[in-house]
Amino acid sequence: RRHAGTLSYEVLAAAAGAGRPAEEGLRTLADRWPQLRLPSVPRGVSYPHTLNRILRAARGAHLLVLTDDVRVGPGCLEALLGAARSRPDAGAVTPRGHDACLLVPREAFLRIGEFDERFRGACWDADFRLRALQRGFHIVPVAGAALRRAAAPGAAGASADHRILFEKWAGHPLLPAAGRR
Repeated sequence: RRHAGTLSYEVLAAAAGAGRPAEEGLRTLADRWPQLRLPSVPRGVSYPHTLNRILRAARGAHLLVLTDDVRVGPGCLEALLGAARSRPDAGAVTPRGHDACLLVPREAFLRIGEFDERFRGACWDADFRLRALQRGFHIVPVAGAALRRAAAPGAAGASADHRILFEKWAGHPLLPAAGRR
């Protein structure tokens, strides 16, 4: 909120699986912050399922996905939106070198499709980017979009998610060479 500047925005969040204290904290925050909405998400579902549920409820022309450990720096949102608006072929816009932030134009999201819910917590974003490229969109990295990530990347079940990704994209020229077998 501090670095949104004059942007018009809404924030959707869910504490699916985070426990009662996180849920209560979000409800308290939503009572004080009118831009925050809390769509209902069942417990025990995958992270991509939670994201899909939230994004279906979103009303904006651009959908920004941030993991809960990201701190957005000054000018980051403006830089991402500027890149998305100047590139109608963008399927996703990301800060250069970060995978914890993904800005997707709504129209691109509708054409690419929702996040694959077979992934539990890792690789859903890589799969989305590969599908964007497959459908003719570009992934646009933005050098001036600064953010910090509080936690080291990693997700429970990551090795199973990597297996799903490699099986799904096996032999496809878009899969990074290290993943081909």
